[in-house]
Amino acid sequence: MGDIVTPATASEDPRLIYDIYRSHNTGLRIHTDTTIQAALLSQYPSHSLTSTTCDLIKYAHAGHAIATLHEDLHPTMRSWAFEPTARQPLDGSAAGRLTDTILFGRFDYVWRGHTFQIFVVDGQNSPGQCERRCYLLSPPAVEGEKGQRGIEAMEALVLAASLWSAESHDEVWVYDQGRWSKDKELWRMVQGGSWQDLIMDEDTKRAIMTDVMGFFDARETYAEFGTPWKRGLIFHGSPGNGKTTIAKALMKFLMARPKPVTTLVIKTLAQRSGPQMSVRQIFTKARQTAPCLLLFEDVDSLVTDQVRSYFLNEVDGLENNEGILMIGSTNNRRVPPLESKTSPTWLETSKGADGTTVDKLDPGLSKRPSRFDRKYRFNNPSFEERVRYCEYWSEKLSSKPAATTPSTLPHRIASITDGFSFAYLKEAYVASLLRLVQDSAEDVAPAEEEGESEWGRFGTLLQRQVAVLREDIAE
Repeated sequence: MGDIVTPATASEDPRLIYDIYRSHNTGLRIHTDTTIQAALLSQYPSHSLTSTTCDLIKYAHAGHAIATLHEDLHPTMRSWAFEPTARQPLDGSAAGRLTDTILFGRFDYVWRGHTFQIFVVDGQNSPGQCERRCYLLSPPAVEGEKGQRGIEAMEALVLAASLWSAESHDEVWVYDQGRWSKDKELWRMVQGGSWQDLIMDEDTKRAIMTDVMGFFDARETYAEFGTPWKRGLIFHGSPGNGKTTIAKALMKFLMARPKPVTTLVIKTLAQRSGPQMSVRQIFTKARQTAPCLLLFEDVDSLVTDQVRSYFLNEVDGLENNEGILMIGSTNNRRVPPLESKTSPTWLETSKGADGTTVDKLDPGLSKRPSRFDRKYRFNNPSFEERVRYCEYWSEKLSSKPAATTPSTLPHRIASITDGFSFAYLKEAYVASLLRLVQDSAEDVAPAEEEGESEWGRFGTLLQRQVAVLREDIAE
C-alpha cells in the first residue's frame, strides 16, 4: 500500500514556501554592528564611539565602575528567565531565581572619573559573532582638553574590563563542548577539600605536593639551566582511590597562593569543528593564562588516534608552553582482546600488581620526557590506610549516638575490606547510615543479631554492607 498523499488546497502554494526560502538566502546581508554604530553616530555626531564584546555592566556590578540604567530616557527591552539552583535547597528556600537580562538599554557609566554613555544590545546572531555587545560613547572634549582624551579613556576602560573578565573570580575555567566557561559550583566544591584530611600513602602525597608546588616556584631554576619551564604528570590507577580528590586539593592550594595559579579543567574535546580545533583552543588558552594548571580528566579517552598528532604538536611543537603544568588522570580498565578490532592502537597492555590486565597511555605520551614526565599510581588502600579511613569515619560520627561503635571497629572493618577502593569503603558507611535513618524513621528497634554486642549495631550494619559490596566487586 502506497503513501497517502493529501492534495493541496486552492489556498496552498508549495512554490511560495520555496520562494520565501530562496529570497531569504539570497537577500541583502546587513552587518548588525555597523548598522547600530551608524545609528548611534547619527544621534551623537560629536561623540567618540566604539563597541566591545566585553561585558562592561558586569564589570561595574563587581564594584569597578558605576552603571545607572535610564529607562525613563530610552526604551528598555529585557528578558526574564528562570535559573534553577545548582542543588536543591534543603532549607525550603526557592530552588531558583529569575534572571533579568537587558536586551536593549542605555546606561550612564562612570569609571575613574570619566563619564560615558553605554548602550547594551543583545541579539546579534551573525556566525561567530558575540550575541551581546556594549556600545561606548564618550562626550566631546571640553575646551582646553586634548581631543583624544575621550578615546584614550574608552580604550583604557575596555582594556581594564577585558583583563578583569579574563580572570576567574571564585570560579574555575572549564572547557566543554567547544567553549570555555566559568564554573562557580566547581569552585565551591574545591573549597570543601582538605589536604590534611586526604588519606593516602604519605610519601606519595608529599611527592605530588613537592612536584606541583616546586614547579611553580622554580621558574628561575629552569631558566638557569636552560630548561623549558613546563611539566606533565599522570595520575593513574583503579577508580575511586583519590585521583580526583587530590586534583581538587591541589587546585585549592594553588588558588590560595599569594599569587594564585589558575586551573583549566578539560571535560571533552567534542565540538562542531572537530576535536582537533578543541586541542588548539585549549593550549591557546593555557598559554594566555600561564602560569597555570592544565587538568585533563580521563586523558586516555580524550587523546584518541584522531587527535593524537595534534595533541603532541601542541605539547612539544614550536609554540612556547612556558609555565604550563599538565596533569592527566586515567582509570585502569580491562583492555579488549588484541584481535578485537575495537582495541585502541594507542593503548599498551600490561599486568597490574593484582594480575589483572590494565591499560596504559601510549608510550609516546607517558614515556617521553617533556610530555608527561612523572606517573603516580593510585592503588587500592593498604590495611593501614583502610584503618585510617575508618578512624576518620568513627571520628566524624562520634557525636551520633546511633552510630556509636567500639574502638576496635576500624581495625575490624579494615581486616574484611581487602581489595576495596576508598569509594567502596565510603559506600559501606553511607549505606549503613541510610539504614540507621530508615530504622529510626520507622521507629524500628531491631533485635540484637549474633555478634552485635561485639561489633555494635552500626558495626553490624557495616559488616553486612561490606559483604554485599564484596559480591559487587566479584562480578
